[in-house]
Amino acid sequence: MNDYKIGLDSAVIVASLKEKVEISEELAQAISSVIVKNNEKLEKDIPKMLKYQQEKAKMRGLGR
Repeated sequence: MNDYKIGLDSAVIVASLKEKVEISEELAQAISSVIVKNNEKLEKDIPKMLKYQQEKAKMRGLGR
């Protein structure tokens, strides 16, 4: 299985956000949780999207 790294680590994003605005630790954890869940979904969806794009390219005669 491919190992995809999606975007920035949630800790990096939350730390950057905390530098810009004052947020509670509870809100920071909620934001981090949403980022992690989104990344997990993308990790599942990326191989499907790539396979679809490869199949589409083959149908157009562009694939290998």
